[in-house]
Amino acid sequence: MLTGSVEYTKLNPMQNKTKEERQAIAAKSHAARQWVPLIGIYFLIKERKIIYIGQSNNILTRITTHSNSKDFDSYSYIPCDESILDKLESLYIHVYQPELNGFLTEGRKHAPIQLHELLGIAEGVSTIRNTISQTKWGK
Repeated sequence: MLTGSVEYTKLNPMQNKTKEERQAIAAKSHAARQWVPLIGIYFLIKERKIIYIGQSNNILTRITTHSNSKDFDSYSYIPCDESILDKLESLYIHVYQPELNGFLTEGRKHAPIQLHELLGIAEGVSTIRNTISQTKWGK
């Protein structure tokens, strides 16, 4: 068993720095405190194909967490106001139908807002789909 006293020295990152170096460190520190997380819609991409679409109040952090569970080689994002996150994410999911977004319902991927709601069509969507799919188009 070791006995005795241990002296701890607190490191000072500004120690032995020139005035210019100290100013640069202070400016970077100030810039870091001013950083605001990105809010918007993000796209996980694999081999140039969108495989997942999501929304976040902190896009870069959310993408980092996905790197543990999803296989993608790049990403992209669109900043937007928090008030339209559900609408914009839903629109992109309905358009791109990414393979890792939820399950299919009536042949469509799940999204926070259904397509007919986004388009303002309140009723008869199934009837319209069935009518279109059963229509015999002339040549």
